Amino acid sequence: MGRNNFTRAIIHYNEGLELAENSNNNYLRISLLYRLGAAYNKLESPHKAIPFLSEAIEIGQAYGYRDELERALRLISESYLQLEDYATAFVFQSDYIALHDSLTNQKRIEQLSLAQAKFDSELKQAEIEVLTRDAALQQEAYNRQRLFTYFSIGCASLFLIFIGLLWYQNRRIKNSKRIVDYRNREIKQQASLLRETNATKDKLFSIISHDLRSPLGGLKGLMELISRDGITQ
Repeated sequence: MGRNNFTRAIIHYNEGLELAENSNNNYLRISLLYRLGAAYNKLESPHKAIPFLSEAIEIGQAYGYRDELERALRLISESYLQLEDYATAFVFQSDYIALHDSLTNQKRIEQLSLAQAKFDSELKQAEIEVLTRDAALQQEAYNRQRLFTYFSIGCASLFLIFIGLLWYQNRRIKNSKRIVDYRNREIKQQASLLRETNATKDKLFSIISHDLRSPLGGLKGLMELISRDGITQ
């Protein structure tokens, strides 16, 4: 198909279709059927394309393959347009547009979910940065307190004077260490949640990028109907 050798493409599509039918793989069947329809449309043989596309529509409706059903509806509308059967072309084009709008709304919901996931991811990242800074400050305070404690112990001659201070400082050191440990556990938990959120974001980006071509296909089919006076203004 990429080299515009549509006759050769049809041969290979038919071979694949036979394998799909033997293995009872309905998803592969519908994928090959609408591609056969597209190839025959390219060869300006819409009368040969329509049976394949009709079967693809039946499978899509029966098994809920909405993306493939959308493509088959668009292609069969183009087939009837080539036959100058504008009324039938308009019917299939209307079905295509209705399904396309439904899928578009679904994709918009996915995009909103992706935006929310991105926002949550950035928020979690900001929280991790804050927690990291707090942990660093606590660790620095802990180190200072420990040095001060060693200095106090070295001043044995001032032990009686500073014994109360040492007790107070040791208590603060323990509190600081507990805070540092608690902050470190929070950082690990937030980092794990961030990795899961980023994996979800990447998956959603993959889904959306795969389906961006469909809206353009719908617009192209409608504009072709208008340009050939297939429908009125």
